[in-house]
Amino acid sequence: MENKVVYLLRHLGAPQKNESRSRSYKRAIKEAEKLFGIYVYQQPFREKEISDHIANRFFFRFPRYIDDQTKAAHIGESVLLGVEISFGQFCDYFSPEPIYWFPSSLFSKMGYVTSSDLVEYEETKPDSQKLYEFSDDIFSACWIPIGNVEEAWRIARVLFEDQNLFNGANFLRSSQEKFYV
Repeated sequence: MENKVVYLLRHLGAPQKNESRSRSYKRAIKEAEKLFGIYVYQQPFREKEISDHIANRFFFRFPRYIDDQTKAAHIGESVLLGVEISFGQFCDYFSPEPIYWFPSSLFSKMGYVTSSDLVEYEETKPDSQKLYEFSDDIFSACWIPIGNVEEAWRIARVLFEDQNLFNGANFLRSSQEKFYV
């Protein structure tokens, strides 16, 4: 197994390049990158042949592509909780994970990450290293207005740094899920 990894933020779609040009949006992403110590990429996901017809996804990595799944999961949870606060009920992001990690050799910031490459990679893993049954749900995501995405990245920074606020946001998310009308 390769120790250099890239993470796919599951569930949340990224705005298209032409939508994400506003200064405030770029600043929100840059501030999150700095606080989390990551590099964020917004690029097409799936197959090259249909890349013009699909929306972008969020990918991120740590410097030198280091593997820190605990921190990456906390970042993913914080961003998705930020979506819950800025947008409303969104998804069950703990099922199975808020992020999916894969070898950096499959990732090119100028190219594409294809679904067939990830399926092939997942099938080569030993059973003991498979965290859950790999399925097409890894490719599913929801796209929300760019203003909510921007706010989610801002909120995530606060949630990431303060465990009490993170727990409170998680409680709010849980209560909205259970008592949503």
